[in-house]
Amino acid sequence: MSGFELTVDAYNLSIDSEVNNDDGTITGQTYTESSNIAEGWEGSEAFDGIPTVNQSWGTWHSATSVYNATTPYAYDGDEEIGGYSGEYITVDIGQNILATQIKIHPRRHGDPSVIEDRQPKKLSVLYSTDNSNWSELVSWSNLSNNDWYDGGWLNLTQSIDVVGRYFAVVVQESLGYSGVNIGECEIYGALHTSETQSTGGGGGGDPFIFSMF
Repeated sequence: MSGFELTVDAYNLSIDSEVNNDDGTITGQTYTESSNIAEGWEGSEAFDGIPTVNQSWGTWHSATSVYNATTPYAYDGDEEIGGYSGEYITVDIGQNILATQIKIHPRRHGDPSVIEDRQPKKLSVLYSTDNSNWSELVSWSNLSNNDWYDGGWLNLTQSIDVVGRYFAVVVQESLGYSGVNIGECEIYGALHTSETQSTGGGGGGDPFIFSMF
């Protein structure tokens, strides 16, 4: 556990309020991606605060021909971050935060079958305070289409408790396509230490996982 707690209500720190039409609360975030398929599909699109629309474009879409075409549809490219191989997106919040929740949304479409094989089958979320030493925050494997869409769109939601500045989502396996999508990534918490206080213990910095979404 981090050894700290929030003194304000948690809010989404991954949205830049200047870049994203004042939907965010703070500014100065920067976004990167290992690759994208074309303009309009950059990693920053996964942090634009729009997780709920049917997206025929405007999400992150990695390069293609980088995941195997046969099961388990594992990554076959050259990208890696923090020792994890896969296409990835990152956000630099610009300062340390106490992160308490993360949500990963799929790319949405009016016809889910069109893009179901582009959703992640295995992914990991990493965090760092220095953009060099990365730790795993949470990971999921053996995801199926039903984890992303089951008559309605779903998302992966995880309670966490870590201090970090840099966050990365790495996709190690797809659901069948040679590239992958992430619709939206939301990181909730508060600024550390102006909006946090010590709980008088902890300090290890390891995540405390409450639930599996």
